[in-house]
Amino acid sequence: MAILFCFFLVSLVTLVSSIFFKQIKNTKFNLPPSPPSLPIIGNLHHLTGLPHRCYHKLSIKYGPVILLHLGFVPVVVISSSEAAEAVLKTHDLECCSRPKTVGTGKLSYGFKDISFVPYSEYWREMRKLAVTELFSLKKVQSYSINKVSEKLDAFYQHVIDDHLKPSTLDSSGDIVALMLDMIKKKGHKDDFKLNVDNIKAVLMNIFLAGIDTGAITMIWAMTELVKKPLVMKRAQENIRGVLGLKRDRITEEDLCKFDCLKHIVKETLRLHPPVPFLVPRETISHIKIQGYDIPPKTQIQVNVLHFRGQHFDFLPFGSGRRICPAISMAIATVELGLMNLLYFFDWRLPDGMKVEDIDIEEAGNVTNKTSKFNLPPSPSSLPIIGNLHHLAGLPHRCFHKLSIKYGPLVFLRLGSVPVVVISSSEAAEAVLKTNDLECCSRPKTVGSGKLSYGFKDITFAPYGEYWREVRKLAVIELFSSKKVQSFRYIREEEVDFVVKKVSESALKQSPVDLSKTFFSLTASIICRVALGQNFNESGFVIDQDRIEELVTESAEALGTFTFSDFFPGGLGRFVDWLFQRHKRINKVFKELDAFYQHVIDDHLKPEGRKNQDIVTLILDMIDKQEDSDSFKLKMDNLKAIVMDVFLAGIDTSAVTMIWAMTELIRNPRVMKKAQESIRTTLGLKKERITEEDLGKVEYLNHILKETFRLHPALPFVVPRETMSHIKIQGYDIPPKTQIQLNVWTIGRDPKRWNDPEEFNPERFANSSVDFRGQHFDLLPFGSGRRICPGMPMAIATVELALMNLLYYFDWSMPDGTKGEDIDMEEAGNISIVKKIPLQLVPVQRY
Repeated sequence: MAILFCFFLVSLVTLVSSIFFKQIKNTKFNLPPSPPSLPIIGNLHHLTGLPHRCYHKLSIKYGPVILLHLGFVPVVVISSSEAAEAVLKTHDLECCSRPKTVGTGKLSYGFKDISFVPYSEYWREMRKLAVTELFSLKKVQSYSINKVSEKLDAFYQHVIDDHLKPSTLDSSGDIVALMLDMIKKKGHKDDFKLNVDNIKAVLMNIFLAGIDTGAITMIWAMTELVKKPLVMKRAQENIRGVLGLKRDRITEEDLCKFDCLKHIVKETLRLHPPVPFLVPRETISHIKIQGYDIPPKTQIQVNVLHFRGQHFDFLPFGSGRRICPAISMAIATVELGLMNLLYFFDWRLPDGMKVEDIDIEEAGNVTNKTSKFNLPPSPSSLPIIGNLHHLAGLPHRCFHKLSIKYGPLVFLRLGSVPVVVISSSEAAEAVLKTNDLECCSRPKTVGSGKLSYGFKDITFAPYGEYWREVRKLAVIELFSSKKVQSFRYIREEEVDFVVKKVSESALKQSPVDLSKTFFSLTASIICRVALGQNFNESGFVIDQDRIEELVTESAEALGTFTFSDFFPGGLGRFVDWLFQRHKRINKVFKELDAFYQHVIDDHLKPEGRKNQDIVTLILDMIDKQEDSDSFKLKMDNLKAIVMDVFLAGIDTSAVTMIWAMTELIRNPRVMKKAQESIRTTLGLKKERITEEDLGKVEYLNHILKETFRLHPALPFVVPRETMSHIKIQGYDIPPKTQIQLNVWTIGRDPKRWNDPEEFNPERFANSSVDFRGQHFDLLPFGSGRRICPGMPMAIATVELALMNLLYYFDWSMPDGTKGEDIDMEEAGNISIVKKIPLQLVPVQRY
């Protein structure tokens, strides 16, 4: 549903954007060629990767001058030296301005720098200052390494304050001191005046551009040299031959002695310009480039990555009025750094690594550097929504299709949320066993946070001291083997009640809605076990039909992400408000909270705790707490834990029984074998089946396993979230990545299961595979620290109910229909149920 909302929102402004683009297309201008665009986002969908490489692909198809619309911003991409010359020389003045962006405006103190300020009198004065004072040849030479006495601090104001001290004001001779001197010497009548913000803005240019680009150029130079040993050897021999052996120190006086080193730097800048695009320009007036009209206020992107040769084929520092004024400083730094490394050291790869093993994948935004993460494969994404457009249907089936194409690990971005989908038992083991602790947290969503009272439950609580304490409480107190056995009589009584009701239908030969029957059974058991209240007695606070609706609505609130989950910030909250997502979640929460409070109030009455149900147990713990206890339970903790038991316990067990009976009626051979096995083992005309009989019929256990394999009630294990960087099958998984384990796909892996779509319980006859978390081919309850603590209770309920229904009744389809005619369509959010209720006709056997 969230995906539909997303595309519906897009359609709201499609008309406006269509009119906008139509006006552009209908203009009298001869615009450059343009790839197809989408409403609102324009050509943003073409930028699925590093922009310079995306533009390169577009230039191959559409030519060296391309018009794009990135949202509503017109952009012309230049990818040839001839077109670059037209921009940077012929129309240098007309293309001399800069586009204004939020980021550049903020970091440049409102465009008070040199690089990003739009063309104006202010820029001309700042440019003059840079060329004649800050980066003149004489000044660059004065910045040589032996004269630098202070390191630039990240906080510009701190640097300026240091320079304003009497001891440093006139002594350092650096750029800050120079500009402070200019401020001091400016007269009151001067038109152009500098202030402290101007200094900070210029420092931003030098600090960010100077550090990043020089370092990246040296990284790429050394990368190429180690890939080409002959070139490195020739360079070293040249440097050592000219400078002689055993030099103590190399200085900038030595730089002019080596053409070979200059050639290496040029070739590096040609192949790997640290800024693959020149800083964008913006047209001030209408111009023509290679016969194409370029309107005013159009952004110009010059893609220097693809230029070859001389002059406008080679533009790492730009050209014209906007050429980088610090070119001399940058070249001196790079050449001096490389010369020292090549003179004093030989270089080789570590640990026997070969040259061809070097990963030269690029990463970055403004600058271009090597990537440090090897992420799992990912399908194509769109701006803003990421991979959400791939989820058009039930998520487990969408992820299954993606796993077939991209493999068992798929990396997605759902809006701004990074997600890794796991679709193989080997990868599941890496998450749930090898990296269990690192993957032990939970992602926070609006729905789970609301219904769990701020993550105070067991299921959705993030990993931490609180979760460890409530997990211990669940394992030792609430769902221990002894406690599960103490509730045995409840399960047996409720199953007896179901057998009685089905017998009444059998006498009338009327169909039984098993979907409703199983839901009623699990709801009755959970209400007695957790809440101490009988679902079938008069006076129960909520009627049966409303409980079923409430569980379904709660599952939708938990399983359907809000836009705030995908898009944190104003956009997500606005769309949630528009479609009233939070309102619906709050409505469900209020009704559940009132229900829980009613139950708690009943338990607080005299004689209210006569039954040892879960609410009673936790209230007793709250009463026994002491002020000195570090871990204390409150009423919200109680309600959150009851939420886990109430919602998960009712829904999942009922869904499993529905799918089991559905498959049995579709496979008469399997049902007959199961009934014969149960009846033979238990004997004829047994008056009552109890939990003492569980485990006696091995074939029924095989049926349960096969149902869990083909129809896990939860097709995904409750999502995990990585707390630190991990590796799975060689892929890097960063921290705060959501992990979705698609157990539905794992159960259909043809590498692990023969005929995976066939319902065949016999496959488990000679197999040790079990569903208790030790075998990663079958994970209906998860595994590791986050395995479902209610598993023993669920298994006992499902096995006891199925054994009774298969022992006492034969089953047939209503109205002469056949098993193969059953509609198997799925529906649901967290749990996946049979969409069309299962109705069968019982025939009493005993």
